Amino acid sequence: MKTTEQETLIQPVSKPILCNPYDEPSGHWYYDTSTGEASVMPGRRDAGYYYKIQRTGGVQQLSLLAEENWEELNLVNALRKDIKGWRESGYEWAT
Repeated sequence: MKTTEQETLIQPVSKPILCNPYDEPSGHWYYDTSTGEASVMPGRRDAGYYYKIQRTGGVQQLSLLAEENWEELNLVNALRKDIKGWRESGYEWAT
């Protein structure tokens, strides 16, 4: 794969899945955008996604990297917070 000076390749990790699927995540991967190297960060990662906006213009401009934007999923993050509180209360009102 050919890269430009502006691109950084994400480095693979030896153990991509860190957590048990039945428990709240205790850690997540964080990728350094300048080096492409991964490190484990404690806690759950906020829910959201990255998307690219394609630039408009001539052929040279289209060959540039598209900008990445982060869109947080506020409803998912609020729901996660409520569920965590419910679990910590001993599943109050659950039948």
